Amino acid sequence: MPDNSRIPGLDIVRCAAIFLVVLQHSWTMLDMDVLFGSMQAYVYSSVIYGVALFVMLSGALQMRKIEPVFPFYKRRLVRILVPFLIWGTITYAISAVIGKYPDVYNVPSALKMYLPFLLTGKINDAFWFVYLILALYLITPFLQRIFCRESVLSSIALALASVIWVGIEILGLCQGLVGTFVFYLGFFLIGCLVLRFIPNAGIRFYAGMICSAVFLGLNIWFKSRGQEIFLVQTAEIISLFLLFSGFKKATAFSVNLSRYSYFIYLTHFMIIRAMYLLFPQVFVPVWYMPVVAALLVICLEYAICRLLECFRRIPLKAIGI
Repeated sequence: MPDNSRIPGLDIVRCAAIFLVVLQHSWTMLDMDVLFGSMQAYVYSSVIYGVALFVMLSGALQMRKIEPVFPFYKRRLVRILVPFLIWGTITYAISAVIGKYPDVYNVPSALKMYLPFLLTGKINDAFWFVYLILALYLITPFLQRIFCRESVLSSIALALASVIWVGIEILGLCQGLVGTFVFYLGFFLIGCLVLRFIPNAGIRFYAGMICSAVFLGLNIWFKSRGQEIFLVQTAEIISLFLLFSGFKKATAFSVNLSRYSYFIYLTHFMIIRAMYLLFPQVFVPVWYMPVVAALLVICLEYAICRLLECFRRIPLKAIGI
């Protein structure tokens, strides 16, 4: 599939995805998971699909053309790994100092446990997404050679792979880490499929607007009755992707926020934790507070990124901007 001009709607997808991720962690870090069973919990859990949107976006962007293997790895993996190592180290140091890790109690133990924590994802639970993206990028050049050729057969293969994925998920054939990887691999392929089969932004927007409302309502309804329906949740995620990718224009704010999204992902939980610790009387567990906190974090992180861009000597790509 040829790599055409920039698609403004994909910036909107990335903005929506990072907001939903921050919203999810604002909810969880406020200990509002204990509200499971309430209507507000059903609503929140029915819209917090930021990671799936990120994965669909990656599929839409990385599966547009066939690229040489090693240049792809050099550009993409370095772009992901370097900021992750920097912020992962900073997060580890701060967490060790405040006593988050029982196994880390002095400098020698901190040095000893650093690499095991980094390799096993124990530095921070939010970093699991980085390992997922790295795994997806490792196989992307090979997926490109199957699904990104200019042929009807390639498109049929992509559609067939998506159908097979739905069947695997419905039947529950993959479990554990493999199951998680397969689950998001399906969204990676569907992100490519959506843009290939629905290239018209207007159609995506209006179809997404209608379908996302319908499937959001169905998702909340089923969850309120104790049921998790995979097809309904998947349809809602795809509908949200259709809606956001259907925007024909992106403002300067959304383009910048899109560029800052990886930086925000790697740092937002530290901002949330600081806000909750410094202002416990403000950030109380009421239904609207995670939204307020998420908006504040996004605005604060945006301002930080704009400020960092003023210092020309800072290697912005190295810190995720």
